[in-house]
Amino acid sequence: GCGGILVCGLCPFHRSRDYMPPGWRLECNPDGQCIHTCPYWVESGLWFAHDVSELVDQLELRDAPYDIKENEFIRRHLNYIPPSDAVWICDKACDESSHKRKRRKIFAKQFCHCGEQPNEFLKEAPTAEEYANIMELNTQGNTFKSHVVQASKKKLRKEYSQPLCCHNDDKNTTITLDDHWKEGSIDADYFATYDLGCRSYETCAELGRIITNTEAVVFCQSTNLCHLAKNIRNNHTAIFGSNHERAKKKYQIL
Repeated sequence: GCGGILVCGLCPFHRSRDYMPPGWRLECNPDGQCIHTCPYWVESGLWFAHDVSELVDQLELRDAPYDIKENEFIRRHLNYIPPSDAVWICDKACDESSHKRKRRKIFAKQFCHCGEQPNEFLKEAPTAEEYANIMELNTQGNTFKSHVVQASKKKLRKEYSQPLCCHNDDKNTTITLDDHWKEGSIDADYFATYDLGCRSYETCAELGRIITNTEAVVFCQSTNLCHLAKNIRNNHTAIFGSNHERAKKKYQIL
């Protein structure tokens, strides 16, 4: 967690809490809050900054749209971009009717998935603070009944214009793996977890080979988390979760 009782950081979280699509991540900010992030934007220097003026400069540098009245990160002087602002930015960048379309086209092509206008999502999307509170376990009982979660159920559907968090999030990509990767998880002692951002299976396996005492790795495609394990049980295969969850997890004995 983030130094408190938060479902965040390297801990897997249940998507029914925030209804964000695969590709988004959770990280801990310096204040100990859960921050939703988009890996490709983070790696491109578009998500975090020292202050709001630096964020605006980064957006201007790439001819990306922003608005003093519409964007929460500007109004509240945040040093990161909340999910609703990122969706708004892509919605405007993808807008074919905009008189600034030519300048924004390059940004939209590189950083956004362009689709339907996400009006329904933006109308009731939680604020940055509300998104953080969804992950607060102390308020779990009340949060699930609150306006926050009801609002978050306005799902960010894949048909909507939205940030391209990883390059393969935009396509029905079929990943071909060698025979070393098996479906599911393993029964072992897990001692480390790494968020690989937009990187994938082979990076996870390479990490396992580098770090001492790693006997197996498990990679979760929906969260891009790489779990390192040792002390594999005799009957090492342990399939957990639903068929959908199993399909997203692969393990490799090193």
